[in-house]
Amino acid sequence: MNGQDLLRGVDLLNREKNISRELIFTSIEKALRLAITKWQASMVSAAKPKKTRKKDKPEVVPVVDAAVVTPPEPDPDEIREEDIHVNIDRQTGDITARYKDEMLAPEVVGRIAAQSAKQLMIQNFREAESEQVFKIQRPKGRFGSGCGAETGKGRRECFSGKSRITPAPKRADSR
Repeated sequence: MNGQDLLRGVDLLNREKNISRELIFTSIEKALRLAITKWQASMVSAAKPKKTRKKDKPEVVPVVDAAVVTPPEPDPDEIREEDIHVNIDRQTGDITARYKDEMLAPEVVGRIAAQSAKQLMIQNFREAESEQVFKIQRPKGRFGSGCGAETGKGRRECFSGKSRITPAPKRADSR
């Protein structure tokens, strides 16, 4: 992706949805880390040979004293979060992604990993947008705490603290 296009998209989200630029950049970086993790997991699982199960004999597991048991060695193919580095230059919009010592282009992750990244970004942007709306509306008193209950006959009651609010029933328009 072109860095200038990315910056234009970030500015648009910042202007239209009132989401901070830093939150947008960190959401994109987090989403790219997720995509690289999924891509690496699919590459590792595709490279491993399939194991065939033996149905002849059940495997005998020796009983060992718990004090003597050593933890298993880490799998060299295991994907660790600290091996994935994603950075977006806030001035130019250039994306650098690295897995271990290998430089990656974000375009190589594939469509499934990219879809996961897209869903994560959308979720983060919606949460941020909801927080902005809540910050604006809360001082105006438009949100309150309480719960509602159906009382029957199509009426609902809202309870807020000790008070009960019962909206007036809708009346048919008589002309």
